[in-house]
Amino acid sequence: MNIKFQCLSKSHKIEYPPVPALQVIPENFKRVPNKNDIEVETIGPNPSTIVTSEIKTVKNCMPMIEYLSTGYAIRLGHDEIVRAKDYAHPHEQLPITMYGKKNNYLKFYNDWVVITPEGYSCMVLPVFGEERFKIFGGVVATDTYKSPILFPAVRLIDDEFEMKAGDAIAIVFPFKRTDWTSEIIEWNDEANQKSVEENIELSEVDAHYKKKIHRKNIYK
Repeated sequence: MNIKFQCLSKSHKIEYPPVPALQVIPENFKRVPNKNDIEVETIGPNPSTIVTSEIKTVKNCMPMIEYLSTGYAIRLGHDEIVRAKDYAHPHEQLPITMYGKKNNYLKFYNDWVVITPEGYSCMVLPVFGEERFKIFGGVVATDTYKSPILFPAVRLIDDEFEMKAGDAIAIVFPFKRTDWTSEIIEWNDEANQKSVEENIELSEVDAHYKKKIHRKNIYK
């Protein structure tokens, strides 16, 4: 399946195109090791002692890794100063309290039209690890919408901050639209046993989910 990004500005057509989300995973996340040492206080009849134990980190969680590497990052095409009082939408347009306050809302503009095959939309999500703002999620029918997606956001810090050309502002990933119905299935002994066996394998077999459950998608 092929997704297309059409630029409406010559200035950053080559320099800052959308890239697979895998390329904008934050550096501090990349530095997280696969395992870490943790100090644990023992509890028992004898005086408690501190022992060092080894634990797996989030780097072993395939659902998390897949989330971070799914879709494409839309990047800013120019340097930009976001001032403390800047906003595009007043609080009254979304009159709710978020992060403990009544916010006005930012909006990030984008020169890229996202084009997907017929029947496919794009989910829009915030960039993992972005601490200055958080865009609102959304779903856009990118098979018929022929304009750049705009990204409203809530500010996470009060101070002025600088964004650089090439900074990721949003993640988009395509999915096929389809109708769904829902059904509640009664829990039974067979399902319970399968769940127990699955959890045992997850805890005892190294990389069980990655090797036997995960179905990898490739984004280029």
